[in-house]
Amino acid sequence: MNDRQDAGTPATASTVEKVSVNKHMFYNVIGIFLCVLVLSCNESSENGNEGSENLYLKKYNIYFLGNSITLHEPNEGIGWNGNWGMAASAEENDYVHKLIKKIEGEYEKKFRIKYGLKSIANWERDFSVGLQPLEINEIDLLIIRLGENVLEEYAMNNNYYDALSELIEKYKKNPTKIIITDNYWPSVFKDAIQKNVAINNGYFFVQINDLYGNQENSAFGQFEHSGVAMHPSDIGMENIARRIFEYIMENNIIN
Repeated sequence: MNDRQDAGTPATASTVEKVSVNKHMFYNVIGIFLCVLVLSCNESSENGNEGSENLYLKKYNIYFLGNSITLHEPNEGIGWNGNWGMAASAEENDYVHKLIKKIEGEYEKKFRIKYGLKSIANWERDFSVGLQPLEINEIDLLIIRLGENVLEEYAMNNNYYDALSELIEKYKKNPTKIIITDNYWPSVFKDAIQKNVAINNGYFFVQINDLYGNQENSAFGQFEHSGVAMHPSDIGMENIARRIFEYIMENNIIN
């Protein structure tokens, strides 16, 4: 009986007022929520539109296999504090990042450029060393920019031609294009092998070994350690990047 009486008790004025206020607050909250939702959708749409052009571009993967000229971690013992191509004044000034900037500028309407790089100086000293898979699986352009740490006697006694050929085969997949340079520090024997590997396998070859003859291309006087100072300066890095970029353009390699 009490339950029925409670259920049938007429609502007082104060109760009606509370219900009205609660409804009003509820509609206000719903209104605010809808406004926020609409604004969020508009913001997401605008952000998507800003990058939508890139989303429709084909991805193009470039990978650099090199040595300290490509990447060297900090080493206080030799006065090197960078974590990029040795002797460059900053990451953006080494040949890798200069080249990528040139490529991005040229192909920004056609490709989304993704790149990776790895120093395999340990392989240069021992061709039998195990190398880990690269973080990029499908490589469109593989740039082989190494050889300086391969001792000539070791190269002669351990079939440098086959070792370099096998290294490239390990990472290239059809239709990966390959660019090989010769050595920044000239070596008649090694330069000839690197060029022959390129020519005999239908790869592309870029000459850079003449750059070392111009002292402004090296960082002499910028570092106390002679080994560091022998590396390309910012000017040298720019010239290496330009050589490779001009060759890419002349031969329509990126397409």
